Amino acid sequence: MIKKIVYTIGIILCLTACAPRANFGDRARDIEQDARLLELERRMDVLEERFQASVQDFADLEASGLASAAQLNTMQIVLQTQQASITALQLQEAITEFIDPCGDGPGFDEVLIRTTSGQLVAYFESGNNRFLTILAPGSYATTDAQRCHFQVTAEGEII
Repeated sequence: MIKKIVYTIGIILCLTACAPRANFGDRARDIEQDARLLELERRMDVLEERFQASVQDFADLEASGLASAAQLNTMQIVLQTQQASITALQLQEAITEFIDPCGDGPGFDEVLIRTTSGQLVAYFESGNNRFLTILAPGSYATTDAQRCHFQVTAEGEII
């Protein structure tokens, strides 16, 4: 019987000494880190989806802005044509020339209208009031985005 007890104790000692020891604390830590990594990967996926949605929203907004700019250009041409027609009716003269005193610029571009009698007519805004006015010789500045300065000479030339 003592032999059996010694033999059993020997086997137990051998098994515990020879078998690899498992560090249960390290395993728990590894499981916790794996869980954190999985959560971080999930969050990264969510962020990537949101980023892609934002990129698409920006592209849609840009396309909408381009369409609006094209519509604005068309409306500007229509407005200038209507202004010219109103000027011709008010002055009872034909329009001979459209003059852009500042050259082509960004956004709405103010123009001057020359009539058959040589008069220069400009569209002018003051607060909520809008006017067509005949320009006398002198110095002027446009009210469009360019805000450029020009002069009308006594001969009706624009400098």
